[in-house]
Amino acid sequence: MSLSAQQYFVLDQMGIPVWVPRADEAVTTADMSSETIDFSQFDFAKPWLVITENQLSVAENRLLRAIFGSINVQLNDVTVIDMQFSKALQDFSADKTVALVLGEELSQKLNLKPYNSLSCQQLENDVLAMISPSLRILLEQPQRKEEMWQAIQQLRNLRASLSD
Repeated sequence: MSLSAQQYFVLDQMGIPVWVPRADEAVTTADMSSETIDFSQFDFAKPWLVITENQLSVAENRLLRAIFGSINVQLNDVTVIDMQFSKALQDFSADKTVALVLGEELSQKLNLKPYNSLSCQQLENDVLAMISPSLRILLEQPQRKEEMWQAIQQLRNLRASLSD
């Protein structure tokens, strides 16, 4: 049933919430049903890379969209890779891509190395990376969103420095 703007207003004034279906687009990662890994589905030219431990849930996907939206980045410009496809990380360009590693535990598995002049880390192929809490932790502990905000701001600044 469609409601007019006036009906929405009246319901809102009465404190009655109106459920509106969302059109959430899923962040696509590789098809895990395949025995052989096909890296052709990854766009290695995208400027933003997110590395996750596992595939994202709908709620995590929504949160990731909001996080990147806060710095005016669409998820179309982001490649999301989970640890199953970590071999694909070597194909990203250190000159064009910055990475957000979701989770401190995951960062330890990636063998990140410190970067001298900036407060960030580097992947083995020298892609600059910031480490943030995992999306699951952010959903469970909203008070940690400040850590994510700081990481995403630094990531944006890293991306800007690569563009210079």
